[in-house]
Amino acid sequence: MILARIQSAVYATIADGELAGARLLLAQPVNPDGTPTGRALVAVDHVDSGEGDLVVILKEGGSARMMIGSESTPVQAVIVAVVDGLDMESRPT
Repeated sequence: MILARIQSAVYATIADGELAGARLLLAQPVNPDGTPTGRALVAVDHVDSGEGDLVVILKEGGSARMMIGSESTPVQAVIVAVVDGLDMESRPT
């Protein structure tokens, strides 16, 4: 799973029929402290998240497709949760 911040919606005038009605969002992976890490990715919104939201993304092809409910949908990343907060307690190493 990936922690990410939603940057914007993604619009496609032509898309695979399996994606009809799916909402696509551009998400920037972040570290728990909120600093960006890695490359932004496009994910299907499964929880009605929006721009600026901190979210959890499931990025496993087969598992992501299971969330959508179709093995034939061309999806590799699905937004599965909107994060309300993080509890980052210090632990000795």
